Amino acid sequence: MSDIFTDYSNYFTDTSISRVHSHREWWNICARKRGLDPTFDTPLHTFDNDSIIIYGEFVLEVVLEACEFPRGPRGTKTRVFSTKSVTQEEESLLREEGRIVSSKMLAIDPSLLKLLSYHQFRYLVFPCWQLPMEIPPRPWLDRGMAGPLYTTQNAAVVRNLPEFPKVDMGYEMRNRLKHKGQGRPVFDALNCLGSTGWTINRPVLDVLKKVRYTS
Repeated sequence: MSDIFTDYSNYFTDTSISRVHSHREWWNICARKRGLDPTFDTPLHTFDNDSIIIYGEFVLEVVLEACEFPRGPRGTKTRVFSTKSVTQEEESLLREEGRIVSSKMLAIDPSLLKLLSYHQFRYLVFPCWQLPMEIPPRPWLDRGMAGPLYTTQNAAVVRNLPEFPKVDMGYEMRNRLKHKGQGRPVFDALNCLGSTGWTINRPVLDVLKKVRYTS
């Protein structure tokens, strides 16, 4: 499986390839060369909704029991997280009175929050999906299949709306395509945007650091 990534990465270093093929076309060529379905996914990473809920609850219990930190002069171990049911009212486009939603949320120990506030600028923490990718993103293919997440066949090229939780926008989009080539300009444009290299503007970063350290 790693061979297909090696072949595909040549797209970004060999200009003779990018002049002839789009991201989508070159991915299909690399997949056929290795005898793989271009929309393949990594085994054991695609679960149905019921399984996701079960595994999520299991991981939550593991995190609750495993995460501890020393508190007080004696360094007594204290759990970092606890759970709390939160009831909130959300606006709804379907009903004027809104809707009541009950969610189980994680609470962080107040003592740890104080430490985080004290050391908040020592490190910059980003969610994993906002970090730069170490490998080129997998391109969007015909009908909006594949996508940058290698762990699922049908990534959300069209976002679902919370007001309509039972409507799969991706499925509706694919169901309305008259042929597999329809929509290629849109998907090819997304591939170009997702593969555009970027760098940090260091003078601006230096100013940002100075402002944070002096504030």
